Order: sequence, then structure tokens, then C-alpha cells
Amino acid sequence: MTNNFAGKFWSFSFYMMFFAAVAALYNFVVLFYDNQGLPGSQIGVLMSMGSLLGMFAGPLLSGLADASRQHRLVLSLAVIGSLSTIFCFPFFHSFWAFFFLITLQSVFSAPIIPLVDNATLAILGEQKRYYGLVRLGGTIGYGLTGPIASLVVERYGLQWSFWMYSAFLLVGLIAVQQLHFSQKPTGQSFLHGVRQVLGERRWIVFLAVAMMAGIGTGIISSYLFLYLERIGTSTAWMGWALTISTGTELVILLFASPLMKNFKARGLLTLGLAGTAIRCMLYGVTSIPWMALAIQLLQAVSYPLILVAGVSYADEIAPAGMGATGQGIFNSAFMGIGFALGGFFGGVLSQYIGVQQMFLVIGAVVMIAAIVYGVLPRTDPAPQPA
Repeated sequence: MTNNFAGKFWSFSFYMMFFAAVAALYNFVVLFYDNQGLPGSQIGVLMSMGSLLGMFAGPLLSGLADASRQHRLVLSLAVIGSLSTIFCFPFFHSFWAFFFLITLQSVFSAPIIPLVDNATLAILGEQKRYYGLVRLGGTIGYGLTGPIASLVVERYGLQWSFWMYSAFLLVGLIAVQQLHFSQKPTGQSFLHGVRQVLGERRWIVFLAVAMMAGIGTGIISSYLFLYLERIGTSTAWMGWALTISTGTELVILLFASPLMKNFKARGLLTLGLAGTAIRCMLYGVTSIPWMALAIQLLQAVSYPLILVAGVSYADEIAPAGMGATGQGIFNSAFMGIGFALGGFFGGVLSQYIGVQQMFLVIGAVVMIAAIVYGVLPRTDPAPQPA
């Protein structure tokens, strides 16, 4: 029991450090590119390229960890590579330099969360329903860091967002060395397992939904601060926007176990899609800063529901011994393809029709996807063989 508690603590700690790093950086990246004088189309390429590469690198490197049983080594190298490339960003000022750095960083960062999710589920064992409680570390780190990072950036400049990211991940590297991973044998070749995953209808539908969720979530993550800036929100208040959203996310994750029991993965995914769509459309029609901050409360019915349902469902239907691969494929669809499409089309649409109209269009598309998924016949996962 003590070892189990220690494992939960180190998973909790890594989530805290990783998402503190995310809060310190990712909401300021668009502002950094914009201040460098890049047009919206180039910003869209940069914002989508990372996710696009990640959708291939995530499953490949997670699969490599499963096949070699060297999960900790792969994860450690990924963390070191990610923090190193991000640290270098402020020293360059051209599109192609940013393109090169984001390419490297995307490959390194892609397997991080799938591997940590896999470790967390292995540590929880029969208590997997408590995943949301361990994942609270990320929400706490994100919420606490948001306003602090905003104040630092406002006083010292956008370059500090990159250096804070690197510092948080360097601390997180300590937690990585204490994580324990499942060593369950696959009983089949790795490639056969991948073909099995990608050939099943339930996986195809699930990944399509994850991709649409990623488009909406990626738009919010990538362009929220640009939207807030355009409607006249101060930098300090931008940090509080993160605190509001993470506060509501924390409440949802506390009750993730009963929510999964009552709604199942399908219900939570449908609700998360609809919540994300409504949130985007409200940004599209709101131009008052305090009202935009109030919309952040809808975080409760968007990202955390998608996260909990997606991680749980991917673990449930993944072939034996391929838990990290399953998480990598889910993360690839959600944070990879979805974020890439959202980042690219968000940049292009914001250049030609404006940021608010872009949110309105994307929100409508995601809402259509939520309605379609809600009326599709149910495809519950079959039990995995012992």
C-alpha cells in the first residue's frame, strides 16, 4: 500500500510540473509569434505543425517503449529533449528557425503524457476509477502557474514563458525516475497489435470523436489569449482566465469516478464535445472581457470530461501489453491530429475572418460532430481476454 501511495504521489507530482510548464508557455506562444511579426498563415502552420508531427511520433515512441519495455528511458529522453528545444526559442527570430525547433520539440513531447498516463493506470491497478484524482496534480499546477506566469511575462517579457517551461520540466524529470510501468507481455507482435487497434470499428469511431474534440480544445488552447487581447483584456487578467477554468476543472476531476460510473465513456465524450462547441461559440459572440472570463467556467463540461473518458476508454479497449500504445494513439488523435487541424484552420480563419468569427465557425462544426456522435448506435467495448 505504501508503494502504491508513493507511485500515486510521483505521478501526481509529474502532472503538476508538466502542466505548470504548459500554463507558463502555451498560452503565450501565439502572442510571441505575433510579436515577431509573423502573419496569421505562418502562425497557423507553426501551431498545427507541432500537433501534426506529434500524431505520428506519439504512437511510434510509445509503441517503442512497449516493445522494448524501456518506458522510463524513453520518457526521460523525451522530457530532456522537450525542455532543451523550448529553452532555445527566444534566441531565434525567423519563421524557419521556429519551424525547425517546433519540429524537434513536437517529436520529443509527443510520448510524454501517453507514457505517464500508462504508468499512472498501472500504478492504480484495480483502482483505475481514481485516475481523475491523480490527474488533479496537472490541474493544480496549471491553475497556480497561470497568473504567476502572466505577471512574470508582463514584467520581464515573453521570453520568460519559454524558460519557465524548461525549468518546470527539469523538476518533473525527478518524478519520472520514480514512476513504475506495466511489464505485461503482449502475447502478439507489436505490429499485429497496431493493426488490430486501427482495424476495429470502435477504435475508428472513438478516434474520430477524439479528433473533433481536439480541434475544439486546440482552438481554445492556442487562440484564447489572442482573442482576449483583441477584446482588450489585460495580460494579468489573462492569467486569471486560466485560474477560473482550472478551478472548475478541479471540481470535475474530483468527481470523475461517479461521473464515469453514471455516464460511461460515451456519455462523457458526447457531453465534452457539446460543452467545447458551446464554449467556442460563446467566445464568438462575446466582446466584453469580464464576460469572456465567465465563459471559462464552461471548462467544467469540456476538456476534463474528454480527458477522463478518453484515457479510460483507450486503456479498456487496448490489446494486452499495449497500454502505452493505446494511450499514444488516443493522444495522437486528440492532441495530435485534432490540435493540428485546429491550430492550422484557426490561424487561417483568424487572418481572413477574424478571431471571434473563427471561434464561431469552429464551434458550429464541433457541435455538429457532438450531435452525430450522440445519435450513433452504441459500440460498447468487448471484454479483453485474460
